[in-house]
Amino acid sequence: MQLEKVKEFKKFASEVILKVLMKMSKDYEHYEKLEDFDGMQRVKLEFIPKYEKLYLEFSGEVSENLDDYDDEKLEGLMTIINDIMKVNNISMEYILDEVEKREALKGESGAETVERLFKYQINELEEAMETLLEKANLMLDKEGLLEGELRDAIQEDEQMEVLEKLSIVRKEWGALEKKILKCKNSLDNLKDSLSKKWTFDIYGTVSKDELKKAFKSETKK
Repeated sequence: MQLEKVKEFKKFASEVILKVLMKMSKDYEHYEKLEDFDGMQRVKLEFIPKYEKLYLEFSGEVSENLDDYDDEKLEGLMTIINDIMKVNNISMEYILDEVEKREALKGESGAETVERLFKYQINELEEAMETLLEKANLMLDKEGLLEGELRDAIQEDEQMEVLEKLSIVRKEWGALEKKILKCKNSLDNLKDSLSKKWTFDIYGTVSKDELKKAFKSETKK
């Protein structure tokens, strides 16, 4: 009985936290459109991390060892969740309805679609990064050879010719380095999003078809 009570509480609490995280995600996008970098930083660094921790705790698997989840602790945690609901104007009926939707859509929801998308994008970026790094190694080898030629060059015209080639290689290296950094940042951000779970779980109460329609509608704007 206690195990079921804890499971039900965790489902309910997870859904509440997801709704708050969804709201904060929209707040971040709002500040981003306004180019309000202070607002973006507050949401990203002050508010979201607090709820990320709560979500990871509440969404974790429930073990058979329930020593830490007696009735007193559950009541205390429910008080915290109720306070969060009040502050964010979230009703119990709404959360119960969303929990029911999540259960019904499991395996066919937008959450699974976005999770697969994240994994696909990570795989694509890892392949792109591998290609870029191979090019970088070849370019560094080429630069090393040219530097050797420069040391061996005796005539001024020979030196100028090698220096011109070196200038071209270093310019290409600068452009390649920017691509590598951009690719790495995108890859790090996607891996971070995948590890946090809530970034795709927030779509667990809409069907994958609804999500695709919403995405197509948004891209047309």
